[in-house]
Amino acid sequence: MTFLTELHMHFPLAIGGLVLTEQSDQDPPRILNVPFW
Repeated sequence: MTFLTELHMHFPLAIGGLVLTEQSDQDPPRILNVPFW
């Protein structure tokens, strides 16, 4: 959980974007532009 928490604090948009992308495909691809890798 610590690792996930750190990732969320450093890349909140990345994790949130992934969740939003999996839930709804209507969102624009700009979410994937976040440097997650």
